[in-house]
Amino acid sequence: MKAKSSFVLRLPKMKNIVLSVLAIAMVMGSFFFGFVVHKRHVFPYEFISYVYNARSVSVSCLLSGYTGEFSIGIFTGPSPFELDDPVEIDNPVLSAEDVTDVDARLVADPFIVRDSLQYHMFFEVLNRENEQGDIAYASSPDGITWTYQQIVLDEPFHLSYPYTVQWEGDYYMIPETHEDLSVRLYKATAFPTEWEFVGPLLRGYSFVDPSVIRHDDKWWLFVSTVQNTSLNLYYSDFLSGPWIQH
Repeated sequence: MKAKSSFVLRLPKMKNIVLSVLAIAMVMGSFFFGFVVHKRHVFPYEFISYVYNARSVSVSCLLSGYTGEFSIGIFTGPSPFELDDPVEIDNPVLSAEDVTDVDARLVADPFIVRDSLQYHMFFEVLNRENEQGDIAYASSPDGITWTYQQIVLDEPFHLSYPYTVQWEGDYYMIPETHEDLSVRLYKATAFPTEWEFVGPLLRGYSFVDPSVIRHDDKWWLFVSTVQNTSLNLYYSDFLSGPWIQH
């Protein structure tokens, strides 16, 4: 009886040890698998990315605090530190009500470029149907009166902050694409309404608000991530990369 009781008492302990080892192995295996998928973008990265985006779309507006009205206005002044709402401009110059090709919840993140004929504005339109951001375009002869034109860039993931730059006769756009875990470069094939994807500048993190400048014969890229409030700096000899962290 004592021997039998001793065996019965040991069995639960052995079972707990085995289960603990299995649990640790599963956690480590899952961590390693997630690291490989996230960093190396191997199968099924595209599927996982799609599922992540589909889940994120439904909650992105709640997490980012989209409440109230977002619109675009034009302010003037002698410097960026002295701006006023001028009486001759009827602000906002663009709002969700001006968008004609989708049911817009809001407009935001305007970027303006100018050529010899007119002003061109690219901005985010948050589509009410799927709560996803697209990039839209509006034009103006004077920078004051704006006419909405159309959506010019739509991806399976959220787009915003369409940073636009002209270089060597071509127009490029680097919108925020944090749901794709990347910073993506687009080039205008028929400016201002047609854009093609050139390639990723950075991959692997939820990058937000990528901004580039040209300085001392190099390109400099400032970008943050949704995980923290740090500003990261990268540099490259070419706009298309490769980009090196400073």
